[in-house]
Amino acid sequence: MKKEIKVLVEASGRHVHLSEKDFKALFGDDAVLEKKKQLGSRDWIAVQKVEIIGADGRSCPCSILGPFRKETQAEFSYTEARAIGLVPPLGESGALEGTDPLTIKGPKGVIRLERGMFVPRRHIHMCRAHAEELGIKDGECVDLRIDSHRPTTYHGVEVKLAPPDFTDVISAVHLDYDEFNAAGIFEVNEGYVSKEG
Repeated sequence: MKKEIKVLVEASGRHVHLSEKDFKALFGDDAVLEKKKQLGSRDWIAVQKVEIIGADGRSCPCSILGPFRKETQAEFSYTEARAIGLVPPLGESGALEGTDPLTIKGPKGVIRLERGMFVPRRHIHMCRAHAEELGIKDGECVDLRIDSHRPTTYHGVEVKLAPPDFTDVISAVHLDYDEFNAAGIFEVNEGYVSKEG
C-alpha cells in the first residue's frame, strides 16, 4: 500500500518579490517596505502594492512579498497573466533564466526588466520529518491527492526540503489559484502526499 502523509494545501495569488534597488526605483529612495501580514516562517505581505504592466497597456495590481530578494520576480497563474495579455513560462522561484520580461509600475517610477515573469511550478515546502517518512530528497516530486467535492490528484509536485535549522513540523503545498479552484477548494485545506512510483 502506498504511504501517504497529510499536509496543508494553500493557494498562492499573484505576487512580486522585489530587490531593494528595484523597490527604491518604484517607491523612492526614502521608502521603507512595510510588513502587513506574516506568511509562514519567512515571507510576508507588504502594505505597498505595485502595478504589473502587460500587453496593450493592460495592467493589474500586485501584492509585494518581503523580504527583499537578490533579483526581482513576479509569479502569476496562467489566468491572471492572460488577463493582461501575457503567457509566461513555467518557472521556479529564484531560477530566472528563461523567464519572460517584466514591467512594474510604482508611485515613483516604472522599471522594465529583461526577465522575471513566470508561472510557478506546484511545489511543497516539506518538513524533514515528513521527507524522512516518505524517503524523499530535495527536488524530488510527489503526488498530491485532494478529497473535495471535486476530487483531484496533482502529479509532479516538487519538494522543497526545509533547511536543517527549520523547526516547523508542518508541510504545506502551494498551488496557484487555477489549480486551487480546479480542485474545488476555497480556503486552506488538507491533502495527502505520496511518493511517485
